[in-house]
Amino acid sequence: MEENKRLYPISEEFFNQKILPIIEGDYIGKGRPPKVSHYQAFCGILYILRTDCPRRDLPPEYGYWHTIVGCAVIADRGYDSNEFRRELAGNNNEPVIPGRKNRKEVIVYNKEKYKKRGLIERLFGKVKENRRLVVRYEKSDITFLGFIIIAFLKILLC
Repeated sequence: MEENKRLYPISEEFFNQKILPIIEGDYIGKGRPPKVSHYQAFCGILYILRTDCPRRDLPPEYGYWHTIVGCAVIADRGYDSNEFRRELAGNNNEPVIPGRKNRKEVIVYNKEKYKKRGLIERLFGKVKENRRLVVRYEKSDITFLGFIIIAFLKILLC
């Protein structure tokens, strides 16, 4: 039981109620069926955050390490450049960046995902309301990360 709690720090019920509805809408019916559940992949990401291990050293309980790579990078027009888009694509990331207004070629991007950029920025704004995080009194990285996690939990639960 203790080994299972170490590998899966949150319960599957909590994940299904609170986290899955947020991420599920973007992936329904797109691409190949996943080889691991969203829950396993999410816990794999938490494991990487907690241990700072390279993705290739991920324990096999989370599935093949390639399932943890690749995400959508959402940025504003200031990050629009062909070089940056190539770098993102080379790292298996999807650029969700609208083209600059003076760009000659039209850039196609996922507008639904881009709408979430405002939510993300407001979330970080709420985290920055915690003075201890903005000033960073903590000297050790692990203590600082702990306060960041507590701030996110406060936002999630309150």
